[in-house]
Amino acid sequence: VEVTGNPRRDAEGQCTLDEEGHGVVDVQIRVTPGRRLRYGFGVGIQAGVLGAGAQQEAVPQWDVHLLGFVEHRNFLGGLRRARFEVRPKVIFSDQFPQIGQGARPGLETRVELRQPAFIEARTTLVFTSRYDLGPDPFLFFFRHDLDTAIGVRRNFFDGRLSVAIGVHANVYRVAEDFPDNGPYPPSNYNLLFLEQVIQLDLRDDTRNPTKGAYFSVEAHESALLTFDYLRFVPEARAYAPLGPLVLAGRFRLGWMKIY
Repeated sequence: VEVTGNPRRDAEGQCTLDEEGHGVVDVQIRVTPGRRLRYGFGVGIQAGVLGAGAQQEAVPQWDVHLLGFVEHRNFLGGLRRARFEVRPKVIFSDQFPQIGQGARPGLETRVELRQPAFIEARTTLVFTSRYDLGPDPFLFFFRHDLDTAIGVRRNFFDGRLSVAIGVHANVYRVAEDFPDNGPYPPSNYNLLFLEQVIQLDLRDDTRNPTKGAYFSVEAHESALLTFDYLRFVPEARAYAPLGPLVLAGRFRLGWMKIY
């Protein structure tokens, strides 16, 4: 969007005033359609964290990866957003920047589809799927890890409060043969669970906060397939300006009961 304005003047070059004595400005607005199809390539390093959003996990692993993505911001109309991402990588099972047990290859793909105005105007349907082929972050054996979720998200109070409810599925398969005299192989598993995430954001800026607070609660309930469990993870963050710096703190606590 481009906005330009010029003061309105009379024949003598004087600014035209309205009834309240304010200057009158003629405004012209030009609107340029945004790019619907976006794509990109890059290279990066990821260390110490596996996953994204509420599903982040601290791991003794780091990698060097290439990144390629394609995103359509009006997929099949209706402002539906679709994104496909692929990451070939070299993985090191140790704390960054140590090499430890050496390097192993890996491949990660992600698919995301967002449908706005699902059922009603402020509810978004979100589908995500992530496939990861590579070494386990703790035991370094090769495995297939497929993680898929579908759910709805709705914002309240101008986006300050966000509530998400969905169904999450995970399929885990060992992709490596173990010698008879070697370590005992882990079990394959299938996991299906309900997931709820509530977020309250009171920060001044979600991307670059300088003051305020953020609270979230994540809950899982599983009662099918491999094992049954309950999981509850609250989190709190606080930000305060300290001259040219920002003082930030984060507290996260988890509880899990396996039946």
